[in-house]
Amino acid sequence: MGLHIKAKITRRAVVCSAIALLSVAFVAALVWGPWYIEDQHIHDNNGALVPSAGIIITGIRTVLVAVAASAIAGIGLYYTHKSHRHAEKLYLHSQDQFAHARDKDREQAELTREGQVTDRYLEAIKLLGSENVTQRLGGIYSLGRIMRDSERDYWAGADVLAAFVRTYARKNSSGNGEGTHVHREDVLAALNVIGTAPRQPKGSSLSRYQTIDLSGTDLRGYDLYDLDLDMIKFDRADMAGCDLQGSTLRRSSLKDVTLREANLVGANLFRTRLINADLSRTNLTRAYMSQAHVHDAIFDETNLKETIATKIYGLQYSQVDDSLHDESTQFPEGIRDWLKTRTEEEARAAEEENLP
Repeated sequence: MGLHIKAKITRRAVVCSAIALLSVAFVAALVWGPWYIEDQHIHDNNGALVPSAGIIITGIRTVLVAVAASAIAGIGLYYTHKSHRHAEKLYLHSQDQFAHARDKDREQAELTREGQVTDRYLEAIKLLGSENVTQRLGGIYSLGRIMRDSERDYWAGADVLAAFVRTYARKNSSGNGEGTHVHREDVLAALNVIGTAPRQPKGSSLSRYQTIDLSGTDLRGYDLYDLDLDMIKFDRADMAGCDLQGSTLRRSSLKDVTLREANLVGANLFRTRLINADLSRTNLTRAYMSQAHVHDAIFDETNLKETIATKIYGLQYSQVDDSLHDESTQFPEGIRDWLKTRTEEEARAAEEENLP
């Protein structure tokens, strides 16, 4: 540091000395320069001043002043440019430091937030194991808040809530749920959190959704209307009498599910797997069932009025006969042609019977 200061002082002394010498030289040039440069034009042959000597001297001194002013201006521009470049470097350096500090602050904030989420997650897990239903509800809604606030922790919360539902709404060995027709408030709360929290993709692609497993559960009579139940595995669940009006179950699996007398009015069943499902007396009015799989499903008195099923897989004539439908039902083309032909045949048979 001392050597740097000494070098700076030495440089400044040299600059000051050079300025002093140049000033002296400039003054000398102003005083004696005209006489030296234009002496032959200032004096006549006898050594006396010519009448125009004053004009010549003034002109030379004006030129010298202009040259000096230009030199000073050039030096000033040079140092101004140099100062500007230096200020620009300082600005860029300060911006880099600011960006670095901002990234550090962001990392620290992220670590702090993750720590807070972890603490909230552990506290919610503790509450879920409580014997007090109020505390369990608090744990469920706390997990729901975490699922909304943290995309990274969404699936951890969803899996915990799904395990909670499978534990407390499990079907017994006879096929009925534990505690016949007992609707648990905490189970309903967990189902509502699962069905309302924004679903997060498993990977970078939106098609990579992870399935939530609610298979083998007893959900009879639960109110699950207007919920997002897409990509959920309900296989072997008992959902008789459930109110699923307006809910979406796109790409969900409902294999061997019991949906007797359930309300699915206006439900979205796009690509839903209803293989071997019991849909007896289920209300599917205005439901959207495009590309649904209904192989071996029971359609005994199933209400299919205004249902959209133009492209449905596995639908048999016998299932159509068992269901309740009319002209508003949008069956696949093959089913429509079969119904039309049968109606015409029945009409002809009725006419023949009425002939004398």
